[in-house]
Amino acid sequence: MKKCYLLLAITIGSIHAGAQPFITYGNNVVTKQEFLKAYNKNKTQVTDKEKSLREYVELYSNFKLKVKEAADLRLDSLPQIQYDIRNFREQVIENYLNDEKGISKLMDEAFVRSQKDLHVIHFSAPVAAGATAADTAKSYAAIMSLY
Repeated sequence: MKKCYLLLAITIGSIHAGAQPFITYGNNVVTKQEFLKAYNKNKTQVTDKEKSLREYVELYSNFKLKVKEAADLRLDSLPQIQYDIRNFREQVIENYLNDEKGISKLMDEAFVRSQKDLHVIHFSAPVAAGATAADTAKSYAAIMSLY
């Protein structure tokens, strides 16, 4: 039993060690991986990467604080905000669904896959529910003889 607790403690410790807290605001934590994902997603061409990272830390932490404050004030439940969100979704969904690069990539992948024909045959040999091992072996041998 002690080994189970030790294994559980090691597992939990390793999970928490992998998620390094980068920014903490209130009870919330932003991990290094989450920050870098957001930074790389919104990255522009810069000459001084360190300065760019410092500026983005400031922007990102301000953004997170504003989102937390809005959630605390329950601004997302206001009718005007819900209306704006619906309008924004309607505007964005058109571009999302008609993404030319994505559609082109999927079409190219489908074309490449269509160049290779697979001929698949499924063999089935019925075996009764109460069949003996000999009956099962007989059905198996019948299927294997078709190869």
